[in-house]
Amino acid sequence: MTDTNLTTVEDLNSISTENLAAMMGQVGLGKPVNAGIPRLAIEQMAENDEGERLPKGNIRLRVDGVDYYFDKDPLVRLYARYFAYDAFNAENPKESPRTVMKPSLKDDFPDSKGGNKCGKLSAQEVDALPKDSSLLAAQKAIKCTQIVYGYVHSGTAKTIEGQEQDMSGTPFVWSVRGSAFQPIWNYIGKLGQKTIMFSRVIEIKTKRNKMGSVTYFTPELEDIETLPLNDDDVGRINTIMEDIKKYNDRIVSQHKEHLKDKLTSSEFDVSDSLEVA
Repeated sequence: MTDTNLTTVEDLNSISTENLAAMMGQVGLGKPVNAGIPRLAIEQMAENDEGERLPKGNIRLRVDGVDYYFDKDPLVRLYARYFAYDAFNAENPKESPRTVMKPSLKDDFPDSKGGNKCGKLSAQEVDALPKDSSLLAAQKAIKCTQIVYGYVHSGTAKTIEGQEQDMSGTPFVWSVRGSAFQPIWNYIGKLGQKTIMFSRVIEIKTKRNKMGSVTYFTPELEDIETLPLNDDDVGRINTIMEDIKKYNDRIVSQHKEHLKDKLTSSEFDVSDSLEVA
């Protein structure tokens, strides 16, 4: 399936909590994104390429290419959580295949190379592969990401040079993977479909972890308060849905082009075999 039509909302009171939860990606709890939107992340580096010290473990918000760090844990509202797959190509990152974003892992995930889920196999299929299989190694490069859209409810951040900015009301997208994947999965999973995630004001804290000589930080989410939904939320939802649709449309277009190329190649193969016969 390559349908990218997404529902928009005109009145929050006109849609059931369960349907709104499904639309926001609060389902599918079985086992990229527009670069113009500020990117949220946990800083995992102690210094940058220039050797400048970074506040490792702090929440970072990259706005127009500039990194801002929150001294205090920011309060945010999470509006949508979608899933996507990608297979990173270290030699040519721009050629890395990636899939559309979908609200449930049960959905199909057409990818930019004409396949599905970038070739990701099921857990059972992976377990059945020989330990020395090259396909097994390739599977490890295919990652599932939770793509979380949100807005900063309140919080002030500053650059490493000390330039400070109030980030209240700033939209963000958070690509959640690796060690951050499970905490976000668990938080949204506990909400179920009876509570809409963006009605909650959440404090994002970070937890220091150590594995051998490696120190890394994972997110911890704490509910602060529940807010009534209003017209601003409608505008934010529709803006997010429009962004997701534009992204998905682009991936689906690439998907179809690769399918066309594969079909043409297949037709040549058939033609060659007929000529030989």
